[in-house]
Amino acid sequence: MFSPNDPRVKENLPKIKKALLNKDISIYFVPSEKLKKELLAGNNPMIQGIPKTFVTILLENKGLVIQKQMLFKWLEGKLDQKNSYMLSNGEVKIVDSTVNIQNIL
Repeated sequence: MFSPNDPRVKENLPKIKKALLNKDISIYFVPSEKLKKELLAGNNPMIQGIPKTFVTILLENKGLVIQKQMLFKWLEGKLDQKNSYMLSNGEVKIVDSTVNIQNIL
């Protein structure tokens, strides 16, 4: 749903940020099948160094809570390379939201 390469996201980033700053909203990351395979193999330098507890959560498809500021930096193109790689290889999910991000886009 979210991608820093989506022109709608770039155009509406201030509105998205404002909507997501609601304290009742949580943001989770769920890895793609490709990323889960890479986590199991453990040979991609872009994912080396991830804490084992995070790897376990991601492999169990539970979703990993991410900070809103991390999402904002990623959407702005200002997040470090390793975290950007992770977020680009999965799905960002909004939980407990009464805000429909699709309406903003």
